[in-house]
Amino acid sequence: MSSTTPVEPLILQLSSIAFEISNRPLVLKASVCAAQGVVTEAVEPEFYIPPDFTPSTDLEVGPSNVLLISAPAAVGKSTLARYLHYRLASNKKIVLYIPLADQPIGGNFFSGLLGSIFPGNTQEEIIDAMLDGRLLVLLDGYDEVSMSPEQIGKNKLMAEEIAGLFARRNAELGRTRFSYVSIVFLFRSVFDQFRIFDPFVLAHKISISFFDEKQQKAFLSGYLRRRNVEVAKFVPQVLEIFSQAALLDDAETRAFFGHAIVLSAFGDYILEALESSDSSVFGVLSGMLGGGSAASRTVEVLLGVIKRILSREQTKFPNSRFKTQIPGFEGYTSEIQEDLLCEFARLGLSRGGIPNRTAIQIRAGKIATATLDSFDEFQALDTEERRRIYDDYVDELANRFEHHPLIDTFIRNGANDYRFRNVIYHDYYLARQLYSMGDNAPLDFRGAGPSSFYLAHFFLALLPNRTLGRYSRMLFNIVQSLALSSNGDDCDFIVDWCTEEKVWKARAEGQNISSMDPFVIQGEVLEIQLPDSGTLQNVIVEGNSDCTSVLIFVPPEQQFSAQISLHNITLHCDVVEMRAWELEFERVEISANELSIADQVHKIRGIDDLEFIPLKDGKIPQVSRSILKRWPKFEDCGQPRSDALDEFKSKLRKVLGIFRRHGRNEYAAYHKRYENYSLSKGKDVTAVKLDGVLRMHGILRKGGAMIVLEQSKLESLGVFYKSQNDIHYAGDGWRSIFDEWKGA
Repeated sequence: MSSTTPVEPLILQLSSIAFEISNRPLVLKASVCAAQGVVTEAVEPEFYIPPDFTPSTDLEVGPSNVLLISAPAAVGKSTLARYLHYRLASNKKIVLYIPLADQPIGGNFFSGLLGSIFPGNTQEEIIDAMLDGRLLVLLDGYDEVSMSPEQIGKNKLMAEEIAGLFARRNAELGRTRFSYVSIVFLFRSVFDQFRIFDPFVLAHKISISFFDEKQQKAFLSGYLRRRNVEVAKFVPQVLEIFSQAALLDDAETRAFFGHAIVLSAFGDYILEALESSDSSVFGVLSGMLGGGSAASRTVEVLLGVIKRILSREQTKFPNSRFKTQIPGFEGYTSEIQEDLLCEFARLGLSRGGIPNRTAIQIRAGKIATATLDSFDEFQALDTEERRRIYDDYVDELANRFEHHPLIDTFIRNGANDYRFRNVIYHDYYLARQLYSMGDNAPLDFRGAGPSSFYLAHFFLALLPNRTLGRYSRMLFNIVQSLALSSNGDDCDFIVDWCTEEKVWKARAEGQNISSMDPFVIQGEVLEIQLPDSGTLQNVIVEGNSDCTSVLIFVPPEQQFSAQISLHNITLHCDVVEMRAWELEFERVEISANELSIADQVHKIRGIDDLEFIPLKDGKIPQVSRSILKRWPKFEDCGQPRSDALDEFKSKLRKVLGIFRRHGRNEYAAYHKRYENYSLSKGKDVTAVKLDGVLRMHGILRKGGAMIVLEQSKLESLGVFYKSQNDIHYAGDGWRSIFDEWKGA
């Protein structure tokens, strides 16, 4: 079973050295190394946070001289390579760090390069030094090597060459077990799919793990201290900003900051904000901590991080392949990357169709055409050459996307497929795509994959002045997305009518929800459009009983087929209108002058769970005669029960209905939710009276932000509560609170 291992045992194992085969010294030619970009002089890093490793073999003795170190994109492979170089270099051991970017990799690349670096030594002496542990080669930078099919083939030739050199010399020496690692490859995990390393079938293999929370903070602290001494004095404040952005709702979103590239991009975001401001370091950091809502600050940080990751990726593209003929060529700008990422988000909305890889290839072709045609130098080339450059560029774009740090590649049905590396990236580009689609955005996009509450926050950040405008049909999806901020357990979506501005202002509230800036919905009619089988839940609308309306409906083409559900809904306005084929109610309260049910409604379930709350003047919603004729139970929704005992039990079920176990022995409910739903914000007079009786008996009490239900005291009266629809009575003890409530 794999286990995590710190970096020190790895360094100890790689440090081994002997003179078992030869003591012939190697004479290195520094000028060749400098010309070839080979690093021989190790530099001590200003700071280094070692990752954890998951080894699959024992490095001390094994059947191979090769070590393969793989990692997801942007976890810090090159940083590890430079750190190993520093720790391993000594007078007796020569360590060569070879970045592969711009190297002429091919079948004789390795032996040719080493031969030029050690011109006074034979190939046999060089290989013997590697087998003895006196020479170690670190090969890094596959991220920056061209990923065209031609180049991948050359990479395979290099691996075959190295494997052949070791195999032949070991066979001559009669060796089958080796104590020393001679060469280390560092590469992205997805390179395995190219089968470049197949010749090293018995190689040692290690994978790098993401940073945990402690390592994340240590890395960020060290990164900031290295870049700006002044900022080092304020590291606690910076880490507080980091905590606000990093302490997200689940393990997947927390893992967002497990990448070294994300952490360094976040550090750059902080430093650039300081450099662009005339304020003091303390002033800028205070502004970041205190400006706007917590949700807005976090979204701003995440967008800043993504922007800087794309900027860094620009530099890894092999532009030099194209600049010989197109001098001004830049083939992987942030805009081009965004284009491909948005296209991938769009594919998630299309539900099927052509495979993702094919679709990305098609999009890459359109980008290549637009980019290349903008250069006169390209237009001046002959047709055959233009075609060659075009094909190379399309392949390069498609392969770059496949290995982008925001994308994971995996095998599905025997072929490559993609997914966003983290739900934050998924939600950002899905929000971008939905925004670009405007009125054509789908009402139901569950096929685009699991989302988090950041989908709503990213989408709202794109809206001018946070005004929904022509995106009103997105309201249901925004509600659904925001509910994910706490798994829906304590999230309420509040919509208030602002009389002076004549607009609706909406926000999410909850005990575990970061504060958010409200967004604006224009018009007196609040339209909430649901997809077929959609469930609208935990929504409170506080309108004006003189002028505002709420319309809950399905798309016109589905009005004779779609069913929708309303759970935990409170509506206060002038008119409430509902249009669908089937309606289902669960804990729905309406305080309005009129309830309109469209004629096409075929079935209604849960009318017993629908309650009319009188307006201030005592009016209850009027329902048309045709509706009352089809569903006579509507007539009872706004009337007190004729039997006081039935009314008492109904109100007790309502008051206790939202109490749940909250990671503790006792049942509890968040105070705001209790006020909103159990007491209807004080509008349900009979429920408020019952609340007073229960508090007086100590059955309900306030505990911080919670209202706590003392089960033992309730049960001592013979009332046994488990859930809203699971309340049992025993004996007559409960009649004492019934009598007090009735008398009140």
